[in-house]
Amino acid sequence: MGANGINNIKAQLEGLNIRPNPALGQNFLCDDSAIELISRAASYDGQHELMEIGPGLGALTGALIGLVPRVTAVEIDANMVRALKARFSGEAGLDIIQSDILKLDIPSVMPGTFIAAGNLPYYITTPIVTRLLCLSSSIPCMTFMVQKEAARRFFAAPKTKLYGPLSIMAQYYYDIQSLLSLSPASYYPQPDVDSEVVRLIRRDMTAKLEPKRFFGFIEALFAMRRKTIYNNLKPILGSRDAICDALSSAGIAENARAEELSIDKLAQLAALCI
Repeated sequence: MGANGINNIKAQLEGLNIRPNPALGQNFLCDDSAIELISRAASYDGQHELMEIGPGLGALTGALIGLVPRVTAVEIDANMVRALKARFSGEAGLDIIQSDILKLDIPSVMPGTFIAAGNLPYYITTPIVTRLLCLSSSIPCMTFMVQKEAARRFFAAPKTKLYGPLSIMAQYYYDIQSLLSLSPASYYPQPDVDSEVVRLIRRDMTAKLEPKRFFGFIEALFAMRRKTIYNNLKPILGSRDAICDALSSAGIAENARAEELSIDKLAQLAALCI
């Protein structure tokens, strides 16, 4: 880390005549030891192509090239795309795509099995991760740098404020590890909060529910958090008899709320309803 990393980023930005865009959450990682650790963790078994989300100036990108067969870097900012193309001109192991990851047709860009990594802006961490969780069947490993508050959502337990669709999907399909905490000094410009690196390793999918359908079900149950699960099931199952039968079969009280239920219990209910 230190002055060398920060000065290198400043020099790149000055050479390109661009400034970090706060609206896009651009805080560039400048901690060399963290970059090495993250790239090694993100490369998983070294056998899969990797999609990097928000590569910025390419600090992690450069470390990943050679660790995996191919890196596909998805970047929304045209200035960063210009920087990446200048830095990695002629690099055969890298594809650079200028796109909004929330609008990108990911399966067409990454057909088959792939792994994912990225330094995710706080304000879109949840929608990005939930999009990828809906593709769990294709993604055996995901490694993300996120703000501490966002990292807590991955581990949230029932009856807590942060427990919701992201927590449930992540824990149902993946084993989750916290790999590293990063202080604001690890970035330039420095963010206002600490960050955390989390890695998700996929569990056996053999007996798992189909991810997109399960997410749609969970999202419906949490659409109105304070309503009972009975009320949130009405748009899904319709009749009182169907709702009562499903809840009874799953051993769930009619006045329970989704936020009170374990992931296994929610999965059991989903299997009866979708």
